[in-house]
Amino acid sequence: MRAPGRRSIAAGAAFVAVLLVLAWLGDAGSAIPIHAFGEPRGELMLQPPETAVRLVEHALAPTGGLPHDARLTQFTPYSNNALLSGSSGRVESVTGWNMTFEPSDAVESQDRITARVSPEAIRTCLDGGALGSPYGSRTSDPSCRHYEIAFPLRVASLYRDWRPRPQRFLARRLDAWLAPQFAAPESVEEGCSNRDMGAFRRAVAAATGPFAPKGNVDIPALWERAVQEAMDGHGLLARWDPPYPTIHIDGPFHGNDPNPEVREAVVLDVPVFPGWYRRLVLVRSSRPIQRFSLVGALETTNDEPVCPPLRIAEAKPPPGGLPPWETLVQTVRARAEEEIRWIAGSHWTTFRSRVMGTDRHPGATSTIDVETWIDRAHWRARFTIDERVPELRRAEFERLAR
Repeated sequence: MRAPGRRSIAAGAAFVAVLLVLAWLGDAGSAIPIHAFGEPRGELMLQPPETAVRLVEHALAPTGGLPHDARLTQFTPYSNNALLSGSSGRVESVTGWNMTFEPSDAVESQDRITARVSPEAIRTCLDGGALGSPYGSRTSDPSCRHYEIAFPLRVASLYRDWRPRPQRFLARRLDAWLAPQFAAPESVEEGCSNRDMGAFRRAVAAATGPFAPKGNVDIPALWERAVQEAMDGHGLLARWDPPYPTIHIDGPFHGNDPNPEVREAVVLDVPVFPGWYRRLVLVRSSRPIQRFSLVGALETTNDEPVCPPLRIAEAKPPPGGLPPWETLVQTVRARAEEEIRWIAGSHWTTFRSRVMGTDRHPGATSTIDVETWIDRAHWRARFTIDERVPELRRAEFERLAR
C-alpha cells in the first residue's frame, strides 16, 4: 500500500476516533450514576401525570439531564389501599407515579432510569406545640392541638445506570464480532421480514440463566404468547432438525437437565413477561426442561433487536384528573383516619369518623370536613382541594375540646 493511502486510512481512523470521543463527552454528563431511594408514601395524589415527568427531568438536570436517546417504556400508578372505619371495603387511591426510561436502540437493556414521584406530608404546628416524630414509640399525645399539612410533590426515588451511546455502540459491535452464536436454525417459522439472524443466534447463545420470577408463572402459556408476538412481527420463531443442538443452563432448578436440546426458540423485541426487567428467550425441547414442561424460559444478556430498526411505542401516561366526587370524599375520610392513628400512636381502643360537610366548587377550590374520635380525643380536619390543577393543596387539623 502506498504511503498516501496509509496516511488517508490513518487520518480517517483518527477522524472517527475524534467523533466518538466528542459523542461520548456529549453523553457523559447524562450517564452519571444516580442511586437515591426514599420510603414509599401513602399520600393522595391528584396531580396530572405530566407533572411527574417534569419533576423527574428537573431532578436529572444538575447531572446532565435525561439522555437524548432515552424512551419512556413504563408509566404506571402507585396505589394504596386504606381501611375505612365502619366499612368492610377498602378505599384505593393513587399515591404516586412509577416511570422507567430505556435506550431507544436496545431491548430490555441493563441501562435504565427508574423514578417514583409522590407527594410528601409536611406538618407545621400553628399553636406553638410539638407534633413529635412518627418514628419510635410515643408515650404521650403531642402537645400541638392545631396544625396544617402541605403536600408538595417530590421525586421519592431516582435510579440511573446508563452508558453513553458511543460506549453502548462499541460494546455491541464487539459483541457482534466476538460473542458466541448458537447453531444456525433450519428454518424461521414466524417473524418479521427485516430479520437479523446474527442477533437472533447471539441472543439464544447468551440465554444461560433460568427465568426465576416470584410466584407461579405458566411457562407454556408464555410460549404461546411469545409465538403470537412473533407472528405479529415483533420477533422470530426458528426451528432446528435432529440432531438438536443443546444449550447450557447455569444453575438449573430442581435437578433439571443442564444441557437441554433446543428444537424451537423464540426471541422477541417486546417484553414477553410484563414487568420483568430482563429479556427472555423461550425454547422448546424434545424432553422436559423445567420440571415436566417441554418449554423453558431463559434470561439472556443480549439486547440487540432481532427485527431492526427497533420500533417500540413509548409508554403513554395513565389518565389523570379527579376521581368521582363521592370517591374523593371517602378517600379524604380515610386519609383523616390515618392521620389520627398517627397522632394517637398505638394507644387507642375505640375509633370512628364521619364526614361533617363538603363545599364543592367544580373548576375552583373545594373543601371536605371530617371529624374523628379516638378514645376521648376528638379532632376536626378540613381538606382543601384545588380542582383546577387538580391537587390536594393542604389539610388543617384541630383538636376539639372534650
